[in-house]
Amino acid sequence: MKKKGMLFLGMAALLLTETVDLYAGTTPEVSFGGQYRINAYTLNDDDGAGGIAAARVRIRQNIDLKFSEQFNTHIQFNIGHINEGAGNHNLNQNGEASVGLRHAVMNYKFSDAALLQAGLVPIADKFGDTLFSSDWDFSPVAVLVKGNAGVDYRAAWMKIEENDETDETAAGADTDNDMDAYLLDLGKDLGVANVGVMGLVIRTPENGIGVASDGYETNLWLGIRADGSTAGLNWHASLVSSNVDKSVTGAADDSTGLQFLAKVDGKIDKIGWGLLGLYTTGSDDGEDSFFSPQTFYGGQGYWGKTGILNIQGPTDTGMDVNNLRTDNGGLGLTTIQANISAPLMDNLNGYIGAGGYQANEENPAGDDDIGADVYAQVKYKFPDSPLALDAGFDVASLGKAAPNSGGDTRTATAFFARLQAEF
Repeated sequence: MKKKGMLFLGMAALLLTETVDLYAGTTPEVSFGGQYRINAYTLNDDDGAGGIAAARVRIRQNIDLKFSEQFNTHIQFNIGHINEGAGNHNLNQNGEASVGLRHAVMNYKFSDAALLQAGLVPIADKFGDTLFSSDWDFSPVAVLVKGNAGVDYRAAWMKIEENDETDETAAGADTDNDMDAYLLDLGKDLGVANVGVMGLVIRTPENGIGVASDGYETNLWLGIRADGSTAGLNWHASLVSSNVDKSVTGAADDSTGLQFLAKVDGKIDKIGWGLLGLYTTGSDDGEDSFFSPQTFYGGQGYWGKTGILNIQGPTDTGMDVNNLRTDNGGLGLTTIQANISAPLMDNLNGYIGAGGYQANEENPAGDDDIGADVYAQVKYKFPDSPLALDAGFDVASLGKAAPNSGGDTRTATAFFARLQAEF
């Protein structure tokens, strides 16, 4: 049993190629990509989440088959995270199977106006990773069509949760408890900016997420965005409204809220810099709160610039226990963040990100100060290879409204290193 997962991965490419010969009469072009990494980290947060330290190995292995200019497939396996053991590593850090399937996509190109994707499809929002993020494992069962028909468009059906395939018992009782989503995204390059609009519907059971019900309620997000480049500056501005049913929040009435995001990035000589501002509405009863879809399915996104209250790649590990979604649990969030980056020497770059965070509504204890977070790292790129080493630290001064506060202020520190090859 311990060898089955690894044997499957080792034989997958050969089996796929052989079956293609049998059924399609042609051998596809095969390519392999992936991400191999080991993370080491420690979080010192004694008055909050506690002390956390470990090292983890994770591998993502891609197998891509190109049958023709019209049709190709993509599979990505996820192995890990594995943090211990001296034999065949069949379990991850949670005691679950260490080998999983992250992507499994069939792509068929009808024309430049229409590309069909179906399977486990990685899907990312166009609102700064604040709603759903393919980098953060949002790859639902989906059917998606996208292309350009005068405007860029993307339309999708997604099954986020299938809690039971039985929607009606033998006695005739309804047991609707799934979570389906429908996405429409439109965009147009107007020269000065690429502007776009989005509509997202998530249907949830009327008795609450995952609870057997007689029917479904509709939750709606509407967004407008603009992305452009002006005088060497790349910028993004977006506004998203959310309308979430009271069965999801537990409020007395449905919740309506807004999220505003603005970003600008530039470069002065060799020094890169960036600014980010985000505001989401919040309320004590949830009725005037913005809620991100990530709250519905337990996801996150790489939307910020720091490493404890936000998450960066090297801190996306077991120490990510204080990170915030943009909705801050319905209390709303105001954050201003900045970063600079620069080459330090050949193959070595540095990055510093900092941000301040404030809740827009006090928590039940009357607190709204979340805190400030400073993140610093260096990255060394090994010559003639896809291998890179990241190392750094993060210091966060956390207020009484920060995650895991227990009603006290505190300081959390983190140190991390990541050796990663991505190809």
